[in-house]
Amino acid sequence: MLRVVIDTNVIISALTFGGNPKAVLELARKRHIRNTTSTFIIEEIGRVAVIKNLPDNRILECAVAGGVDYLISGDHHLTDLKNFGTIKIVTPTEFLAIFYHE
Repeated sequence: MLRVVIDTNVIISALTFGGNPKAVLELARKRHIRNTTSTFIIEEIGRVAVIKNLPDNRILECAVAGGVDYLISGDHHLTDLKNFGTIKIVTPTEFLAIFYHE
């Protein structure tokens, strides 16, 4: 099973707009992928609903600590990196293409 970190902005987008971010959350809900999260990310979801400020370093820290394969994000500050060590950083659309073709 692939292990991932779903970035806060993907979760907020899924809950607000649906689309591919929602499809990614559904994969986690149905246990087709294993999402790794932290107290910080859960608290951030609440903060982001009020104020848009994404601390990318904390997302990367969670991904490293969780030993994930992918970090799924819509934040171009992260997706522009492409990789962080062995962690692949992809958009929800890219992740769905990878997941359904593996």
